[in-house]
Amino acid sequence: MALESLLGILGNIGGYIAPIGHQFGYLIHYKRNIKNLKTEDDKLVALRAGKQQLVDAAKRNAEVILPDVERWLTLVNDMKEEARTILEAEATVNKGCLKGWCPNLEARRGLSRKAKKKTDEIGELIDDGNSIIVVSCRSVPLGIESTTTGNFKYFESRMAKMKEVMDALKDDGINMIGICGMGGIGKTTMVKELGIRATEEKLFDEVVIAVVSQTPDVTDIQTKIAEML
Repeated sequence: MALESLLGILGNIGGYIAPIGHQFGYLIHYKRNIKNLKTEDDKLVALRAGKQQLVDAAKRNAEVILPDVERWLTLVNDMKEEARTILEAEATVNKGCLKGWCPNLEARRGLSRKAKKKTDEIGELIDDGNSIIVVSCRSVPLGIESTTTGNFKYFESRMAKMKEVMDALKDDGINMIGICGMGGIGKTTMVKELGIRATEEKLFDEVVIAVVSQTPDVTDIQTKIAEML
């Protein structure tokens, strides 16, 4: 009975010692944790600079930046500020009584803990950044709406025609497709929708639209096509 009681007491003591030792470890490894934070922060800054160059180049080519990339860049900016706050606090923590001979140990422990946690978070961001290979996608050419036209009505007969035209676009043996009908029935809207689908399905590298009137101005048509390429 006495032995069981002793073991129970020792078990309880051990339960307290473990977390105390863990917290004491932050104090022991204070300099290492701060140094690791600086190192990882520098890596993150360099990685972000590389990704930003890719983003800037994509924007110059009128490409659309992927949402995940923009989100990552935002997270990196926030993380840089958080890391900077911790690193700037180091100078204050190192000041203590007797002209710095006995620094604030509790403040050091707290800062070391924050540095360790932030280093781990930065490491995850670096891993996410390294997995980013493509930062953008080609935007839909001018003259083609970027999303499905809101006022486009899907009737069964029209859906059948849409499918027929899409099948024709996929046929390498067909070089010209005509969509005929009275004015105001939605031919232009259908063509725009077809252009969107063709772009999404990567049937063509570029899709352009030019209105040709009964008295066409060839120069004007060429100019409009050039602007969309």
